[in-house]
Amino acid sequence: MIYGILRYPHPNSRYYESTRTLLSNEFQILMNGTGETYEMIGYKTIGGVELFCFSLDAPLKDQTRKILHRISSLHILFEIEDGLRLLPLNEDRSSYFKDDMASILKYSGKTNEEFTAMMINLGVFSSSFADKYDTPLTVFDPMCGRGTTLYKSLIMGYNASGIDIDKNDVSEINQYMKRYLKYHMYKHEAEHQTINMFGEHKGTKYTITTADTKENYKAKDVRVIQFAQGDTRESNCFFRKEQFHIFVTDLPYGVQHSTVSTTKFVDILELLKSSAREWHLLLKKGGAGVIAYNTHHIGRTVISEVFKNAGFEVLEHSPYNEFEHWVEQAVNRDLLIVRK
Repeated sequence: MIYGILRYPHPNSRYYESTRTLLSNEFQILMNGTGETYEMIGYKTIGGVELFCFSLDAPLKDQTRKILHRISSLHILFEIEDGLRLLPLNEDRSSYFKDDMASILKYSGKTNEEFTAMMINLGVFSSSFADKYDTPLTVFDPMCGRGTTLYKSLIMGYNASGIDIDKNDVSEINQYMKRYLKYHMYKHEAEHQTINMFGEHKGTKYTITTADTKENYKAKDVRVIQFAQGDTRESNCFFRKEQFHIFVTDLPYGVQHSTVSTTKFVDILELLKSSAREWHLLLKKGGAGVIAYNTHHIGRTVISEVFKNAGFEVLEHSPYNEFEHWVEQAVNRDLLIVRK
């Protein structure tokens, strides 16, 4: 049986070209998590439509179809009959929360929502928890900014946690989530706490508990989003050891990252050296991390050594070493995927 995937369109033609390889690599990692035998055919044009094609020895299983529907750039999944006729297989495609949760906020430097979803998928299916992909795993973003990773995690049915040094960004997450949940009439409860350790103020942690339906909320089948204003190098002050199944983060594209605790600027490489061990402590055994970075500012060999020294295994074989792609003139992005 032969199947094809039509990619989501993208207004930037050069970036859209990059998604050809990104989809292929994401497909391999997710399919490897199913344990199902497949053969990649590659891109073919059928009736004027370019599809990423693959074959299976047997008809597509419902479980495998559910996993394929998670592919971040998948627009439509087709069964290809007689090499020409396309039968759409998008039935039962759904999400825990509405997709607009991650797309409403617009701001400079925002990570693309589909790319964020891809990083979450890669983390889950590179971890020891791939067989639990459709359960409420917990995702951590140690540099969460204004929360795209947190929103995408909730949309996918996961619990989400993040930390960021910027008070304004964290405040915006708090205000936005409350507005969004109230507008869509999702039952929820919100609270916050001041975090102090050894007599020193570390920051503020916010917790919002909600669910996709009133019935699930009443039955305590809920999802939790936690986000903290604080220093990622002190993440253990805000979250428990071995709390997270995966972590996902898109590093600042510049070489410097400001902090609130000092007025100085911290080199991103030095920040990673002091943070990676903290992230290792917070990750469950068998958990995975996905780090996006700008190759113009930090090299793969250097960043790999940082995470190896922190105790991680760096996944370096194909397709894990084939995610480098152009984003814009100043940004050439790559992914590092690690495991504990």
